[in-house]
Amino acid sequence: DFEDDAFRVVLEGYVLNHHALLNKHPGLCLQEILLEAYQTGDMAAALNLLRGSFLLAIHDKQANTAYIANDMLSTKPLFYLQSGDDVLVDGSFLSLVEDAKAAGLPLTIDPVGVSEMIQRCSFLSGDTYVQEIRFLERFQYLRISPEGISVESYAYQPALPCPDGEAELIDQIDSLFTE
Repeated sequence: DFEDDAFRVVLEGYVLNHHALLNKHPGLCLQEILLEAYQTGDMAAALNLLRGSFLLAIHDKQANTAYIANDMLSTKPLFYLQSGDDVLVDGSFLSLVEDAKAAGLPLTIDPVGVSEMIQRCSFLSGDTYVQEIRFLERFQYLRISPEGISVESYAYQPALPCPDGEAELIDQIDSLFTE
């Protein structure tokens, strides 16, 4: 995590190209690099830097706006629910259901979502089997501001090639499966 007077950045997961990013930006931590990309571009600029499986949140305190995203392939799911001024976000569907129940928020079964889940064993097109809970699809992120919540899309435009070449990427992947 990184936090200063203006921003808070939280990154959870595994970033395959973290060595290449840290080498390109000496003296900065990964969260500071992402914040720099966000400040000079936008959330899409920060997301396009990362390769891996992750959840990312940037809270712009001055703009009173939060951005929450998962990796471009949605390997780490991100579920959200908006009820009035309340927004709940979680990487686990069941945890979000429990949080909503604990907060006394109404939940309604979605018959179409149930049917899709039974037929395909997965959620499709941002829907779940609870009407109030949605999930982010590939190449999307949440923008939560005083104006409300919106789902923003971004185009994948890699800012960096494979970290220091394909060989390092293969070594990093191999290291996940060897001692």
